[in-house]
Amino acid sequence: MTKKEWVLRAFNNEEVDRIPMGFWFHFLEDEPQADVFETPEKFGMSLAGHKRYIDEFQPDFMKIMSDGFFQYPLEGGKRRVESMKDLALIKPIPKDHPWITKQIELVRTITGYCPDMLYLYNVFSPQQALKMKTMGYGPEVIDLLEEDPVAVADALDVLAEGISTMVTEVLKATGIEGIYMSVGTPNEARCPDEMYRTYITPSDKKVLAAANALTENSMLHICGWGGNRNNLRLFTDYQVKVFNWATHVENIGLREGKEIFGGSAVLGGFPSETGSFLYKGKNREEIMAYTRELVEKNGRKGIMIGADCTMPMDMSFERLGWVREALVELAR
Repeated sequence: MTKKEWVLRAFNNEEVDRIPMGFWFHFLEDEPQADVFETPEKFGMSLAGHKRYIDEFQPDFMKIMSDGFFQYPLEGGKRRVESMKDLALIKPIPKDHPWITKQIELVRTITGYCPDMLYLYNVFSPQQALKMKTMGYGPEVIDLLEEDPVAVADALDVLAEGISTMVTEVLKATGIEGIYMSVGTPNEARCPDEMYRTYITPSDKKVLAAANALTENSMLHICGWGGNRNNLRLFTDYQVKVFNWATHVENIGLREGKEIFGGSAVLGGFPSETGSFLYKGKNREEIMAYTRELVEKNGRKGIMIGADCTMPMDMSFERLGWVREALVELAR
């Protein structure tokens, strides 16, 4: 059995000799604003970061991070959405657009560097992509939704078309196993479930449909970064193979989440913030004991160990290695 086949068994809720683990990183310091077209050297920096992680840690499987491509291109070259009228600058993009072809180059280069691994490509949902366009420059997405939800839904649909084109071309050109799509409520207190389901969900599902037309092995990341809360039940009908959410933010463990998501495979269990105990708070024995406890509480079938979100860039690979050490011991 290859490493890829082994991880796919876990994705498919089949028995595995050792539980796989997946932890992710950003490879550019200014990841929300970084743009490989404005600063071309950042492309090489991202590649170097991915290769270092592969060489030094030998991950079980890997999410390729789309650092440098967070900013969906707007018509006329404008960088940000600063007001409601700027939503009109969001247009579909052709499959030969540099924003797409350069991402194909990124994924193809990394997978060619280490072919025997399962790869997912990091993709932001249309709502998350719009958030990247407004962050620090204009009204938040929830402000736009409250002003004119229909106009926002229309813009998200156009974003979904462009992102779907990118997803289709990346998957076709590289043959990777799937996407890792980040979703999340724009503001839990101000975005009722019905608002999300009516104006945001359709664009989420449009991107997933594009991926599912080519692969069945994608993962949904329900982002709780910075303490953002989400109602996990908003996503129970999303067609993905694996679900990942912020177990420590939502206070919903892997077993309970697996039940919420109808028995689908799940990934998580560790916090990811800089101040978390995995980052620096506990020693080797404590991290290994926590890992064993995760497995004892949640079982071994359709469970993968990971974190709430991306790990800090200066996270010690040695500390992650303690998690794997415990999983190896449990497999004996």
